[in-house]
Amino acid sequence: MLLERDRSACTTSISREASIDSILTCFNPADAATEDEKEQMTDRPYRELVGALAWLRLTLEGTR
Repeated sequence: MLLERDRSACTTSISREASIDSILTCFNPADAATEDEKEQMTDRPYRELVGALAWLRLTLEGTR
């Protein structure tokens, strides 16, 4: 999470880009294309992926 504060404008912003990049790097679900790659995906921790995405969604809702 990146927190940026602009004192002159009296604003604070939060970026979750690092969290999203971390999740994508860890689970990398988009790269499964060939049969060999699909076979490698069978041992991916999908429960953890769903939990990480749910956490990210909840934290994003809290910033609106």
